[in-house]
Amino acid sequence: MLKSGDKVLVAVSGGQDSVLLFNFFIRLKDIFNLNLHIFHLNHMLRKDDSRKDAAFVRELADKENLPSTVLSYDVPAYIAEKNLSTEEGAREVRYMLLKKVAKDIDADKVVLGHTADDQVETFLMRLLRGSGFKGLSAIPPVRDMFIRPLIEVSRKEIEEHCKAHEIKYRVDTSNFDRAYLRNKIRHDLIPYLENYNPNFKETILQTVEIVSDDERYLEKVAEKEFKRISIIEDGLIKFPLEDLKALSLAVRRRILRTGVEVLKGDIKGVEFKHLKDLLLDVERMPKFRRELPGNLVIIKEYGNLVLIKRDLLKRGERVEIVLDVPGRIEIPELNVELKVSIIELREDVFENNRFLKNKPGKTTNLIAYLDADKVLFPVRVRNRLPGDSFFPLGLKGSKKLQDYLVDAKLPERLRDFVPIVTSKDEIVWVVGHRIDDRFKVTDKTQRALKIEVQFKK
Repeated sequence: MLKSGDKVLVAVSGGQDSVLLFNFFIRLKDIFNLNLHIFHLNHMLRKDDSRKDAAFVRELADKENLPSTVLSYDVPAYIAEKNLSTEEGAREVRYMLLKKVAKDIDADKVVLGHTADDQVETFLMRLLRGSGFKGLSAIPPVRDMFIRPLIEVSRKEIEEHCKAHEIKYRVDTSNFDRAYLRNKIRHDLIPYLENYNPNFKETILQTVEIVSDDERYLEKVAEKEFKRISIIEDGLIKFPLEDLKALSLAVRRRILRTGVEVLKGDIKGVEFKHLKDLLLDVERMPKFRRELPGNLVIIKEYGNLVLIKRDLLKRGERVEIVLDVPGRIEIPELNVELKVSIIELREDVFENNRFLKNKPGKTTNLIAYLDADKVLFPVRVRNRLPGDSFFPLGLKGSKKLQDYLVDAKLPERLRDFVPIVTSKDEIVWVVGHRIDDRFKVTDKTQRALKIEVQFKK
């Protein structure tokens, strides 16, 4: 947890646990050559009591000639704005400010006063709310710069130590308010369960340890498999369904949760219940779409499970632009740039130029050559319209554009963004796919309309 010479930010609420922690670090200060800085946050939840707590902590720091940062933050307003519970809101603000102050003072470690009893209470709270293994795992003794030296010490031991050494502390009356779930668990549920098992807390701590060990192992497996099978693109992650099916359900869920964290930056709001039946539903439903918290959607798409930001599923806005010939134009709505020119063809050029042979296998090139004398100008670029059809090069007869794109296995979310080059009302090129057979270059072509395309990322 510590090394000699560390600069340590100690979070002190003024309550029993944190004051014991404060005294503990005063004793460790010279042993480890620590540079201590005291932190206190007035959450503005208890008015006069909160101010007295802040004054008490400042006095503790001053008495030991230690620098302190005592802050006030309107947590009730934050809770209302973010629609959080009191405990969630207070925790978010506390960690946000701890990280800020730690950065400002260049701290190596931040010390928190969580105890073994906090471990038990947190486990039960998450169990009641329906958490998976990750939620039921232990509060870690060390996570990044945060350390919790009292995490294996019981509240009873702390009480006895404070009493024996006459350590004064503040009593937070909100700790007795049954309006908070943690307090109901602490004062009602745990004592009730101890009637059935006097060693109930120790039993829970053993369970937490087992769950944590199993979770760490499964996380390592899932991390390895996520790296192996995931295809990460801008705003989305693809998971081949065949690869997912080959993995255990436990690992699959963790892979999806990792994907959520990669896309939205955290897994806040995404719980076990959101992933519980998702993978089973994917297998039995030909079409699949599931909304997730955090502006994310999971869809099934041509053999892939796709985790995607919801904004990327919006229909493309209507676009139609005239191409200057010759000329160059960028169309941001379709993420494309087009360059257009006219080429005079001689017989020897035609015979030797591979782009003019009009083989279907070559039609995915992002360069199209069309018979300029068959094209009616002006030439336009637009996205698809209902009822569009064309005569794909190499196929017999006409085909609806919708059917063509389905056959080409182009995801529905991308179809509105395919540039369509038109002459009058006729499609001459579905960019990136096929030109229209009626406008192909032949041995009788004298002038070719050359269109070059570059897609933007």
